[in-house]
Amino acid sequence: MKRFLVIAGPFAVFMFLVTSCNDMVTRQQVDSPMRPPETRRYVKVNALNLRECPGTQCRIMRVLQQGDGGLVLSEDSGWVEMLIDHSDSQGWVAGKYLSEQPVARTKVNKPKLQKKTQPALPEEEFAQPTRSIPPELQEELALPQTDNATEVKTAISEEFAN
Repeated sequence: MKRFLVIAGPFAVFMFLVTSCNDMVTRQQVDSPMRPPETRRYVKVNALNLRECPGTQCRIMRVLQQGDGGLVLSEDSGWVEMLIDHSDSQGWVAGKYLSEQPVARTKVNKPKLQKKTQPALPEEEFAQPTRSIPPELQEELALPQTDNATEVKTAISEEFAN
């Protein structure tokens, strides 16, 4: 009997563990709700409005560009609610402008704007500022210019010569 317990004991413990783990996996599969696979869609037109609700009367939250994609949350009468990639934006777009396959952005050739040349401005004449010179300076300015520097040097050198 001891021999039987030595051989059968570890086997019984092993079998117990295997069946309890199997039961746990089965229970987890039954308890977890079945989720549908994630559906992704991509904008296939140059620009598409992302709106607050499904309808053209709803406020536009932002404009999506061609190639922008996101996770589909729900659908309602041709409108698709999406969670947009690389942003916190969530809103509704018209489903007919979406693709199930990723879309590359196409380069939009913007028309070159011609520079509008402005007509030349007419020459402006600026008034010369008028200077108001006090009368006492007018007399001094009217006198002929003399070299006062030589007179000053002579006066200073004579004063210190003594």
